[in-house]
Amino acid sequence: MARDGRGKFHKGIDEQEEMTVVILRFKGGGETLRRGFDTVTDALSALGPPTSRRALPHQQKSAADQIDESDLEEEESPEDSESIAEGSADTPRPRRKPKFLSEFNLTPDGQMPWKEYAAGKSPKTVDDKYLVAAGWVTNHGGKGVFAIGHIFTCFRAMKWEEQADFSQPLRRLKATDSYFEVPKRGEWKLTSLGIDAVDKLPGSGPE
Repeated sequence: MARDGRGKFHKGIDEQEEMTVVILRFKGGGETLRRGFDTVTDALSALGPPTSRRALPHQQKSAADQIDESDLEEEESPEDSESIAEGSADTPRPRRKPKFLSEFNLTPDGQMPWKEYAAGKSPKTVDDKYLVAAGWVTNHGGKGVFAIGHIFTCFRAMKWEEQADFSQPLRRLKATDSYFEVPKRGEWKLTSLGIDAVDKLPGSGPE
């Protein structure tokens, strides 16, 4: 403040105060930051009312970090070997229609022909048709372990309606009734329960 020559203050001039704001930046781990915060808090408390302390949150792993990522991976089942992944993940995956196996003999020597066997069984439902086809392929077609193409060839020969997802009935009968098993990817086999189901179908005809 200005003074006159006699060392006295002029009463008409307003007195001013000065305040300095200091921004402190700490860098380090969680424990270092907490110690720095406590130091600043103690210094401020000496100048005025105590400042409430806020504990720094401990770092915790999120739920996603704690989950083993391997548990999120969905294993592709062997019976899905006939599928083709096309388009985006938002669109259903179309399934490739099995091939007609022209080399597969439907009238093998010394065995009941497929069409005669199917006519004797006279299956009515879709599931029964798949069981009948699998039964003939196993017992007369010489394929104890067969591919979906063998069943498709039997359907095509009988002009039976073909499912858009042709292997779906097999997969369902495997899951719900244990009529089928998959020895390895792309292969199918009737279980003992499946064989019994074929034998119990009405109008079975001669074996």
